[in-house]
Amino acid sequence: MSDVPEFSGDSGFEDALTRLIERAYRNGTNIEGGWKCSIDGNGNLHWDVQISRVEYDDD
Repeated sequence: MSDVPEFSGDSGFEDALTRLIERAYRNGTNIEGGWKCSIDGNGNLHWDVQISRVEYDDD
């Protein structure tokens, strides 16, 4: 996938995921809910990802 950003480590993963979610949201994609993620060609690597909107207190 040429659109997948390169990253390193946990914070890099979080940054890449944040950019992906923001891009999808701004393009009108309904991102909330459950998503099945699998690595093509390998039947043993599957994940379920749950996305829900939350609000944080700025305290």
